[in-house]
Amino acid sequence: MVEQAVEAGTASSPCPSWWSRYPLLREGMSSLPSGHAASGLLRSAELHPKDPAYRYNGRTGSYAGLLRRSLRFANGLRASGVKPGDRVAIYLPSIPEAIMAYYGVLLARAVAVPLHENCGLDEVRRRSIETGTAAIVTAGDLVREPERLAEETSVTKVIVIEETRARRLRAEALRGVPASILDKLSRKDRAVLNGNAFLSIPAPQSMEIAPHPEDLAVIQYTNGTTGPARGAILTHAAIEAGAARHAFWHEGVNAEESLRTLNAPLLHPEGLASLNASVYRSGCLELPERESRFRFEKRLTRQAGRYWLAEAASLALALPPNARAKAGALGYPLPGIEARVVGDGSFDERPVGMVGELAVRGQQLARGYWGDEGGQSSEGWIRTGDLARMEEDGCFIFAERKSHRFETMQGMVMPNEVETILRGHPAISRACVIGTKDDDGNEQALAYVVLNAERRVSPMQLQRWCRNRAGRRGTPVRFEFVRELPQTLWGEALKRELPPENRA
Repeated sequence: MVEQAVEAGTASSPCPSWWSRYPLLREGMSSLPSGHAASGLLRSAELHPKDPAYRYNGRTGSYAGLLRRSLRFANGLRASGVKPGDRVAIYLPSIPEAIMAYYGVLLARAVAVPLHENCGLDEVRRRSIETGTAAIVTAGDLVREPERLAEETSVTKVIVIEETRARRLRAEALRGVPASILDKLSRKDRAVLNGNAFLSIPAPQSMEIAPHPEDLAVIQYTNGTTGPARGAILTHAAIEAGAARHAFWHEGVNAEESLRTLNAPLLHPEGLASLNASVYRSGCLELPERESRFRFEKRLTRQAGRYWLAEAASLALALPPNARAKAGALGYPLPGIEARVVGDGSFDERPVGMVGELAVRGQQLARGYWGDEGGQSSEGWIRTGDLARMEEDGCFIFAERKSHRFETMQGMVMPNEVETILRGHPAISRACVIGTKDDDGNEQALAYVVLNAERRVSPMQLQRWCRNRAGRRGTPVRFEFVRELPQTLWGEALKRELPPENRA
């Protein structure tokens, strides 16, 4: 059944013939997962208990050990008052304890709110308040004042996994304190708890860990390039379906790439998809050394033959291995995902070659957003906010973020096209184009540019460069030379953080 769907595709997104060349992928899709976001861990620990689940700073952790410590963490959450359905934010770097906390939250039947290490405290506070989190799991070097964080967010518990030096010294100073006082300091209802103690709690002999497949498992936040990040809500069934399909994509289709290396922060949507897929296939995930930082300068994932969505528990679209490179190619929908180009007023499909908004649906996709479960249509379609077109062979080509386009007196401007032209100038390193209003209220293009070292160029020269390649419609009226642009983890310009007086 699934093989037929993979072979034949759908009317809205025909699967190219290359899917049929990968029998492992088709075989793996013949049986859908059972519907628990942590079932991959449970199965791997049962079938391959001694196999390494992760490697970090030269040491490895087995699947049996990972499950044991995750269950201990789940037990600690339950003991501290976290109930099934409670939201638990995880704000940790890419360390083994983040894996244990993530699966511990899922095994406790709570809802994980992953916040990667580059989020920043302001965003951590906002998302914690927005989702009504009952607890935050963090590290001492990310949150220096956990008591203050608890007070500012009204979170009941802040669980500190890694102790700061000050806390370690304080713990050593308390060694001679009477037990009666220590009991008061470590009572269960205090605001700040020692997460390391959670991991030392013996795993329970039995624990109810089976949720309903449609129970909420993860609230995964979008990048927020044009506005406040939104929390996409993913069920247990969606997480596991995404893990299965992402794993088979890597091992069955894209065999040249390994799941062993983590290419994004662990708690970023791409990092979690890699973790879930690696665990689902009993692989070993290589975590970066703690001192290293993820750097993704000039990397735009939607333009690298892979299309990620926070609303998806896996890759949504991708190019096959050894595919001919296409400018702006997003790729083809992975098995289990349908994609189409739609207009503003409905989800009716637009003709091949016509630009419209990309819409997707599938089992591994979110069912809406936190506080707005109506984020998808009654048929399950989700608007991505990206403009694209579909070619004859079913490949989708990126055009622009829908919210970034604007109309001048000369016509509609797609900033991505102008930015690509500007980046082609030898003096320019980065460029960002937005719409701004002139004194008469008319829209016009404004370009922020970052120059390459020891390069100089005038606004008039850049206008001539653009006019020769894009005509008057796509030529910025003004240029602002800046040292750097605010950007997301992936190198995309954060246009909402540009000076407000310059934005329309």
